[in-house]
Amino acid sequence: TVPPSGYTTFEAAGLGVTENNIYWIAAAKETSGAAYREIWSVPKDGGPAVSRARFGPDQNVDLSVAEVGGTFYASVRNDNDPGVIYRIPDGGAPQKVPDSDGYILTEGPWAVTHHVGPVDITKLWEERASPEIPTYWNVVTGERRTPRTLHGVTLIGCDPYTCLGHAAE
Repeated sequence: TVPPSGYTTFEAAGLGVTENNIYWIAAAKETSGAAYREIWSVPKDGGPAVSRARFGPDQNVDLSVAEVGGTFYASVRNDNDPGVIYRIPDGGAPQKVPDSDGYILTEGPWAVTHHVGPVDITKLWEERASPEIPTYWNVVTGERRTPRTLHGVTLIGCDPYTCLGHAAE
């Protein structure tokens, strides 16, 4: 539901399902012009909507959300910031996860470092070297994983468990 007053817009900017909840990200703009991103959730088995956290003011805030053991986590970044991860306790203010500067959530609690800088769009179609194999960091357990690739395989993409690529014939 839209808050009753003080906002000029309040619209969905993301939606997902976690282990216990359905969550959505709301892009909220106050009448003062300040823009925020808010994380809301509702239990899968029913219940009231809960406001989890609010980040901003910044028009270009990008959030990734995960839930582990009933606790929400969010990576927050904007155009000029490589990101940071927060633990969001029930009913409490977001708490920065130690040593999470430069990381974004990609697969549940798994995070990778995030590059910040300009992208040369003209080079996107050129042949390029295989992407670097990322090291994933589990922000809950502290575990680090670098997926294994096979010799002679051109990497296409990875997650914390596997890498996908193709081999020359």
